[in-house]
Amino acid sequence: MDVKIKTKLFRTLVSGEYDSVRAACEQNKSQLAGADLDKADLSNANLEDADLDGAWLEGASLDGANLVRANLRKASGYNIAARMGTYTTPATFRGAKLANAKLVEARLKGSSFGGADLTNADLSKSEFVMARFEGATLTGANLRQSNFERANFTGADLRGTTSQSNFTEATFDNANLEGTSFAGCAFVRASFKNANLRNANLSSANFAQADFEGADLTGTNMTGAKIWQAKLDRANTAGAIMTGVKTSAAGSCLITILLFLTIFGLLVIVIK
Repeated sequence: MDVKIKTKLFRTLVSGEYDSVRAACEQNKSQLAGADLDKADLSNANLEDADLDGAWLEGASLDGANLVRANLRKASGYNIAARMGTYTTPATFRGAKLANAKLVEARLKGSSFGGADLTNADLSKSEFVMARFEGATLTGANLRQSNFERANFTGADLRGTTSQSNFTEATFDNANLEGTSFAGCAFVRASFKNANLRNANLSSANFAQADFEGADLTGTNMTGAKIWQAKLDRANTAGAIMTGVKTSAAGSCLITILLFLTIFGLLVIVIK
């Protein structure tokens, strides 16, 4: 069949007779930067070391694909309109091999990485809102400065990962976060039910209304963390460092009230 792979600006990257789009991508994997792969079936494709910098992947299936060391920098699965609520079909990477892959500045909202191998992958400065990482391996991955709001890491292996990101309302139930470095991250209303957080660095993180039911916090560093209204039922906190932990928002509320009264008093003086 005649296959043409173009960019979104209609520049032709690959053209010729191939058995499928998958075969065309496999045979030209170093020439796919900026490729428009909308709804492409690349499941189980061999794209090891492929250059997919800036590729358009809305609705594409990369399930089971070999993307070891692949460059997915600035790869996108949705456009700006999608941020305003327009529905788009997310790209899928279920069971894909992404060890040492580069996903820096990627936009993959809602994408599924269930069971994928992301060992030592770089997911920094990216958008993974509502992405699914159930059972995925992310050991040693770089998750810094990314948005994982409402992402699902149930049963995932995140040992040794580093991050300074937004995990608001994310799910880490039964996940392994032993030895992670998540200092300063936002985990507001996140769930860590039965998660392993042994020896993790969670200092100065925000766990307001988070759920740690049954979690193992042995030796965890939570210095200066905010755990306002957090649930710690059956959590193991043996040896956890909780110096300066903030367990109530009352102090902040009091400051806000005092500031309001001060401003109100000044306004009364000015009016008079």
